[in-house]
Amino acid sequence: MQYTCPISDTHVDEHVVRINAFTVLLLLLGSFTMTETWRTALFLFLSLDYFLKWRKYIQYSSLARISKFIAHTILHWKAKAIDFEPKRFAAMLGFFLSLALSALSLLHLSPAVTILTSLFALLAFLESVFNTCVGCILYSLIQKMR
Repeated sequence: MQYTCPISDTHVDEHVVRINAFTVLLLLLGSFTMTETWRTALFLFLSLDYFLKWRKYIQYSSLARISKFIAHTILHWKAKAIDFEPKRFAAMLGFFLSLALSALSLLHLSPAVTILTSLFALLAFLESVFNTCVGCILYSLIQKMR
């Protein structure tokens, strides 16, 4: 499903986005095996990474750089341009989700962390495997309501 943005002509590489989502999925699944301290550190790292993408400092995002390297250098995939604004909105949601996970982890609320991490992993799975960006769908719906 293609989402077009009437506001911006900025684009991002779909392959990089999907590899990035898969990387996040692996990190989130790995968090289930981590101690609380490492899990909190991971959630804080994800918060920072999503914040950089949301605020248009994507060149400083570690995960975006790794994903770009994998897509272009290792896999030799050609860039496939898609609208940036829906992905930026999804990155904002990822930031707040990661921040909530950080807070819940710091408060030692393990059941809530497990539920929210599972939801976050599901969203990353949908993006990476099925190219279904729930944040982008929400963005599209909000644009239609305007």
